[in-house]
Parts: sequence; C-alpha cells; structure tokens
Amino acid sequence: MKLYPGMAFRCMEPPRHIYIPLFDAGRPGDEMLLVNFTTLRESCVDDACILGPQDYQELSHATSVAFSRAMVGRKSAFIRAVDAGHFIPLDDLPPATLQRIIEGAHQSDELSAAKKRLLPDR
Repeated sequence: MKLYPGMAFRCMEPPRHIYIPLFDAGRPGDEMLLVNFTTLRESCVDDACILGPQDYQELSHATSVAFSRAMVGRKSAFIRAVDAGHFIPLDDLPPATLQRIIEGAHQSDELSAAKKRLLPDR
C-alpha cells in the first residue's frame, strides 16, 4: 500500500476515530502528521476545521479535526499498522474536504510550527 493525500482510515481501537495522514506528496521523506476526527463538543479547543456529513460520508454529526492531538510519525510505520489491521482504509476524502483540513491545519493555534512544516502548501 502507498499513502497519498486524501486517504482516510478508521482506527480499530476504541473509540474508533477516523484518522487522516497529512503530508506533502511532493517532498521526499517518511515523516507525516496524523490527525483524527472527533465529535464536536462545547469544550472543544479545536475549532479551526469543523466538518459534517455534507463534507464526508463517514460523518454523521458535527465533527472537529483534532489538531491538538496531532501526532508526528513515519509513513512506513503507519502502513505497517494498516497492514496489521490496526487501521482500516475508508473511502478517500473529497478533494474540497481535504483542502479544508489542510487550510485549518495551517490556521490552527493547536499545531506547532514544527508540525506545520509537514503540511502540504495551501
């Protein structure tokens, strides 16, 4: 399996969040940023990118992209986790939704400059 922008995965561990690997496909290297979707709650600090069912078919309610929980990792390690069944591939994100996530990531106060350097350009 090869990762590409717009892929989505469901974690098979509770609470079974949807994860999105973010990286610039045009840059060499194995690093990526991994963000997840979570239910939008009043206390949520992640308000840079709010999505709903109209943005992605796997969503059933208002959802936040949890930039505050973003993890830096290796694409190769994530692929191994998918191959081992820890994550299952879902349908790709619509291009407009992926672009909203990338824009939100660039604007988010919850992502450090070090993490933002892994993002694709706007």
